[in-house]
Amino acid sequence: MASSIEQPKRLVTLRRDDVDFVVSFYPEDTIVFRHIEPFSLRKVCAGLRWKITRHGRSSPRRSACRMAAAV
Repeated sequence: MASSIEQPKRLVTLRRDDVDFVVSFYPEDTIVFRHIEPFSLRKVCAGLRWKITRHGRSSPRRSACRMAAAV
């Protein structure tokens, strides 16, 4: 018997990247969508049956580069 609960097709993360929010494949970290509002990205992910595994900030590597540039 088939389950009435649909399994997610892909795992993704939602995070801020500078002024925009981005959705990236998990764990590859390949950015697939970029938008100024996270709500719009969540809606698209739900429609595609993608599960947002975690909400995060930009990667530590990028943060370190920004901090070094600010010094």
